Amino acid sequence: MKFWEPLLVELENHSNPERASKQKAYMRGQFEYYGIQAGEIWSLLAEFNKENKASNWEEVKDQVLWAWEQPQREWQMIGMRYLQKMKKLWEDDLLELAETLIVSKSWWDTVDFLASNIVGHYLIKNPELAVNEMTQWNHSGNMWKIRTSIIFQLKYKDDVNSTFLSFVILNHLGSKEFFLNKASGWALRQYSRVNPDWVRMFLSAHDVAGLTRREGSKFL
Repeated sequence: MKFWEPLLVELENHSNPERASKQKAYMRGQFEYYGIQAGEIWSLLAEFNKENKASNWEEVKDQVLWAWEQPQREWQMIGMRYLQKMKKLWEDDLLELAETLIVSKSWWDTVDFLASNIVGHYLIKNPELAVNEMTQWNHSGNMWKIRTSIIFQLKYKDDVNSTFLSFVILNHLGSKEFFLNKASGWALRQYSRVNPDWVRMFLSAHDVAGLTRREGSKFL
């Protein structure tokens, strides 16, 4: 895509094959890499953004989806950060786009960012959609959508809907899936920063997985 050409040149110029090999191994061989460290990627993206901006939502979607199609993992990291930056242009089908990204090239590094910074940000601005949409995701059978439904409130602090948090966690009580039990513990841990008594009562009342309990009680 012509829009991304200047950044593509910079990424290729800053590539490091030796580091790329290590990054690929760390991610279990699932993705290719340029071998660029995160801080350097964000610096390159910041410079790119000074001169290159979308003018409407359709352009943003096209640009993000192009980035998502690229084999190098750095492009997915760029795509999600760019989507966050363009939040003033978001429209009603934002969740549809987020869902596409979450279920494609899925791994914790993209899903967790999309859950708390994209889905979470959109739903706190549109609370009338939150329960209905995230209930559907929680029942979807897709592990990454379920994980998103558990952690989308990570940054909500006092605005966490604790009733709904309880629901999405208990709906998967007994799961052996690491990523879901970890997500439940993470959500509880974050909420314990503002409401430790609620988290204590929740953990005492329910036989959650050991991983969930360890993560959820770290700050108690």
